[in-house]
Amino acid sequence: MHHYSDERKRRIRRLVQQRRKQVRLRQRCLMLLSGLILASLTCVVPACGDLPATMLPAASWQCSAEASEHCAQWMILPIESGSIIREFDGPAQPWMAGHRGIDISVSKSHEIIAPTDAVISFSGLVGGKSVVSLEVDGYTLTFEPARTQLQVGAQVQRRQKFAVVSGDSDHCADTCVHWGVKRTSTRDYVDPQRFLTPQHIRLVPNDA
Repeated sequence: MHHYSDERKRRIRRLVQQRRKQVRLRQRCLMLLSGLILASLTCVVPACGDLPATMLPAASWQCSAEASEHCAQWMILPIESGSIIREFDGPAQPWMAGHRGIDISVSKSHEIIAPTDAVISFSGLVGGKSVVSLEVDGYTLTFEPARTQLQVGAQVQRRQKFAVVSGDSDHCADTCVHWGVKRTSTRDYVDPQRFLTPQHIRLVPNDA
């Protein structure tokens, strides 16, 4: 009877040791997985509310963003060495007056470069204004006055020269190019400078 009890104790100790090894292995796996997830989300674009849908984390988490010098911005200014001479001033309501984009100083016939990889979605006149539009990740990027020789549907790469400052505009004319960014689904405009700011993304639980 005493021998049986000793053998049973040894079995219990072995089971406990095996269980501890399994727990430690799972903890290592979870730490490795967490590290990989955080690494993949370290350098993305602006505030989380304006991330492309393909870059958002699972619905059980929410995002918070803080600037980081180690991260690259999602978009670049469409005018090389350009200066912003008028900033975004979105209206309180969609029907109200406002400045739905930013104006960048430039001379006529200056080349416009793609802020990011995108597809040309429009080229022509809108309300008498010469406009070229790009489509990317649920956003429409508009430029005026602008003209392009590329066809609608053509793909452009980040920093590729795809249009020139030319044509008619209601306020930029020969001195600037107007750059607007709007959500394609809701058609509400957002500040393009959001996409120019490097950001660091971290995950926090919804109930935090």
